[in-house]
Amino acid sequence: MNGCYNLLNLPEDMGNIKCLRVLNAIGTALERLPESIGLLRELTCLHLDACKNLTSLPNSICNLISLEIFNLGYCPRIDIGESAQMWDKSLLNLTRLNLRDCNLSEKDIPHNLGAFSFLEELVLRGNNFCSLPTSLGQLSNVLTLDLCGCRNLQSVQVFPPNLNLLMLNDCSSLEKLTLSTLKYLSSMDLKNCSSLVEILGLENLYLIREIHLEGCSSLSTAFTTSLIQGHSRIVHNCAIYFSRMEIPNWFKYQDTGNSSIYFDVPVDFKHDQLEMTVWADYSFGKLSDRMRRFKMHITNITNDDELTYSFWGSSFEAGSWFVLHRTDSKLSS
Repeated sequence: MNGCYNLLNLPEDMGNIKCLRVLNAIGTALERLPESIGLLRELTCLHLDACKNLTSLPNSICNLISLEIFNLGYCPRIDIGESAQMWDKSLLNLTRLNLRDCNLSEKDIPHNLGAFSFLEELVLRGNNFCSLPTSLGQLSNVLTLDLCGCRNLQSVQVFPPNLNLLMLNDCSSLEKLTLSTLKYLSSMDLKNCSSLVEILGLENLYLIREIHLEGCSSLSTAFTTSLIQGHSRIVHNCAIYFSRMEIPNWFKYQDTGNSSIYFDVPVDFKHDQLEMTVWADYSFGKLSDRMRRFKMHITNITNDDELTYSFWGSSFEAGSWFVLHRTDSKLSS
């Protein structure tokens, strides 16, 4: 039924299809779901994305005890408040829950999020809540948390402890973050968090590989300088993206265009002690919204070893900065 734009209703006796496992009604004109949907005990995937006329869910949705993937994104008229507070007693096998752009407030978020013990991905982007329940910190299997565009979100007291990917870009009311418990975090996007003034716990992010800070205009100069100069453990093997600024004058080797930069490494330097900071000013132009790749080659002329680093950027991010901190024995001479 995906894309059946004129579909207004599902059969009232739909629950009789006992063996149904996947129900895909993306982009339909559904206004309601039949109460009998709760009889689909074998249903594992329910896709209701972009059902823009859908206003509510039947209480029988709680009987879908086998449901693993529940996509309800882009349903701006939906009111799930009363129904959602019962999900934590029945929809306990969920691995992915997508409620993006549904105009949700605090009352619409299940209070006992910790009951979803199998949840791996939680998508709440583009909603209206100001805070999230502390039970969010009980989601030990969640690896991806997407809160992009939650412009009223002021704080997140706790995070799922084993997060790998955290997306908070365009959370323009967010003022403070504490990340000290996220020891498995590898990527964090904070683009355009324009009210963000403090990020605590970065020194505990041992596995972090990518941080986006473009448009974080309220972060102090002292904070950004400390990141650039490596006053935190995150400097190793981590790419950090800033809004455009002048290259600090303490960068000894600088050049423009496609030029090569040469420098010597002391021969008595121990292989495991070499640290580098590389700063690149780049612009992909504004010809399209395609993703573009930026590549950087580092060659050890003595040993004829070459390392290649690359990252993806988009044309509408023209003029961002890329900072890379790296330790690698291949560069020593």
